[in-house]
Amino acid sequence: MAVLAGIPKADYKKLQESATEYMWGELDPLAEKWDEIGKVPREKLWPEFRAQGFWGLVTPKEYGGIGLNTEQYIWFEKEWAKLHGGIRVILHVHSLGADIINHFAPTEIKAELLPRIAKGDSSVAFALTERNAGTGKDTLVIIKS
Repeated sequence: MAVLAGIPKADYKKLQESATEYMWGELDPLAEKWDEIGKVPREKLWPEFRAQGFWGLVTPKEYGGIGLNTEQYIWFEKEWAKLHGGIRVILHVHSLGADIINHFAPTEIKAELLPRIAKGDSSVAFALTERNAGTGKDTLVIIKS
């Protein structure tokens, strides 16, 4: 299993600065309203997440992602969690799915899915229900749309 080396420190610092400005300058003032209405505005946020590179943070560069390593990625997790729980869950589950595909899928599946995942054109998600009922985290199914 390949471990991502991450990106150079100078590039990472620029990415953090841009993300900080976006999250705390643009999203934070809106987060309370999302709680009040019970949803996040997908039509507004998904393109913005694409522009920030959030959809492809852990996807390797050769598949159109940014290629952060785990240590670099964790900073984003912490910031998303401080900002809004829903945002954190959406982006975490997406990134987790991308990482699983990157580490375990055959090369042809990676080539097909990861570029779309990195751009946010395809979503990655999973559902957990009952333990040992066939739908737990031990069961991963890829559904092509």
